[in-house]
Amino acid sequence: MFNHSNDPLDFLFGVKQILNESGIFIIEVPYWKIQIENYRFDMVYHEHITYFTVRSLKKLIEDAGLFINDIEIVESHGGSLRVIGGKKFAENDKVNKMISDEINSGILNIEYYLKAAHKIKAIRAKTMDKIFQIN
Repeated sequence: MFNHSNDPLDFLFGVKQILNESGIFIIEVPYWKIQIENYRFDMVYHEHITYFTVRSLKKLIEDAGLFINDIEIVESHGGSLRVIGGKKFAENDKVNKMISDEINSGILNIEYYLKAAHKIKAIRAKTMDKIFQIN
């Protein structure tokens, strides 16, 4: 339900408030990198208020005074992030590696989306052609 929240930072502040010092929280959100790279338009809809990369989740979670202690990609929603965190920091190289992969993929740059717009328009045109052929 995390990406359905109107205010994910406030949500995390609430998590921090109820979490004991050794407790953990787990959130799972569709992974934006997978969604955009695979043009998963079916995953973009009104109930998903926000979309996350590892970098954006790390910043948000740290802004709430929490830490990501483990992260993995799981198959739900065609590719989601499962984040395990808490009040205490536990060293984990996966987070930095995944952020590096996001940077190297280009998805954190506007140029990526300008190029993607051309492909999206082509996908739309092809889809519309198929729809018109049905009539």
